[in-house]
Amino acid sequence: MHDYTISLYISTIALIIVVIALRERWQRKRDYRVYSRRAEELADLHEQVRLAHFDLEQQHRELRLANIEIQTQNAQLQAVSEERLMILGMVSHDLKNPLTAIQGLAEAMTATELSVEEYREYAGVILDSSHRMNNLVRGFLDLSRLESGTVRLGSVHFNVLAIVQSFVEQYRHIAAQKRITILLESDAEENCMVCADEAATQQVIENLLSNAIKYSPHSTTVRVRVFVEQNLNAGAVLLKEDLERLDELTDEARHLFIRLEVRDEGPGLSTADKLKLFGKFARLSARPTGGEESTGLGLAIVKTLVEAMQGRVWCESELGHGATFIVELPKA
Repeated sequence: MHDYTISLYISTIALIIVVIALRERWQRKRDYRVYSRRAEELADLHEQVRLAHFDLEQQHRELRLANIEIQTQNAQLQAVSEERLMILGMVSHDLKNPLTAIQGLAEAMTATELSVEEYREYAGVILDSSHRMNNLVRGFLDLSRLESGTVRLGSVHFNVLAIVQSFVEQYRHIAAQKRITILLESDAEENCMVCADEAATQQVIENLLSNAIKYSPHSTTVRVRVFVEQNLNAGAVLLKEDLERLDELTDEARHLFIRLEVRDEGPGLSTADKLKLFGKFARLSARPTGGEESTGLGLAIVKTLVEAMQGRVWCESELGHGATFIVELPKA
């Protein structure tokens, strides 16, 4: 009986231990499920926070890009506004003066008895003033058409030397009024064929030659050169031995250009003048030497035309030692 009691006691204790173990195991499983669920909720919450942070960063980038675009547009609008003010200033000055002269002289011619000589003198001033106004308006229109992309330049083969010779002859009598000599130097005529737009090339040559005469002092010389120039393609590498056979290189390794140089003996260009030389409405420190007018548009048109024809234009000058304007056009 005593042994039975002990056995029952032991069994009861064992059962209690098993129950407690099972309960603890169940409790751990329940806690694990709770913790797992909370971990999943925390992971979801973390993902939501991450996505929200990503959205905020995306919105920040979009706002930053929008702000940059607004600043760019504001800068463009400011540039347009400044250009319009500059145009208005030029119109009020460069157009008003000759228009006032035309109006005043026309009124004098209709209201006053004048001699034949006075009529001719007044008519000459009116004609000169109308030419100045026409040149300014034509410059505005040409530059506007070029910048708007409405001008389509052709690409034909022609002899640029013949055009240069023609303009040199046309401007000799203008240069003679200031006792300026124009000297033309060139390669053989058959070598000076270019691939470009002929009308645009004529405008470039006329602008450069006119400027050279306009800014040259009296009794000086304007030198014009036309010759073939050889430039290597971008990326071409020459070894030492290549320099000895440069003429034998294939067309793939080099480019041929016809170079036009117009050199004057004027005052030259300062550093400040060089920085704004080919800009629109550029007003340089150098002034025309014969009372001629300058619109500040000619060189801007030259640069636009030359680059549209796959050419290059630049100026080499030292203050007090004249200026050389150089144009390179692709050789045909």
